[in-house]
Amino acid sequence: MVIGAVYNIRMRTLFVCTGNTCRSPMAERMARHFYPGHEWESAGVMPQGGIHPMSARVLDDHGCDATGFEGRNVADLDLGAFDQVVLIGETAQACSPDPPAGVEVHHWDVPDPYEVRGSEKVILAAYEESWADLKHRIAKLVAEQEG
Repeated sequence: MVIGAVYNIRMRTLFVCTGNTCRSPMAERMARHFYPGHEWESAGVMPQGGIHPMSARVLDDHGCDATGFEGRNVADLDLGAFDQVVLIGETAQACSPDPPAGVEVHHWDVPDPYEVRGSEKVILAAYEESWADLKHRIAKLVAEQEG
């Protein structure tokens, strides 16, 4: 698979995590960067307002833009406007409203780096692990939609 290619199949995907501060913003912004031919958004079930500084750092380190990100509540969105909703983590899976029939739902168990404590090196490593996990899952998701 060629990363960054623009595809004819346009899908609208919403990533949902707990606070819309770590995993779902990273997924949204990396997906926008690598797959600009599709529409990518994110939200949280208990949004914290903005992107976590460590998420922004990891995005920047990988060439993705986190500028202007604002957290949103999934309850405020029309889930029927999306082709698929990706629920990231147990809290999102348990607390997100059910999308209407016809919207594909994916459950991804990606550990929340927000919960990691320790040195900056330890915390950064947790965010990098989430980045790698999300990048792999997004590539697979796009490949499945195009296949």
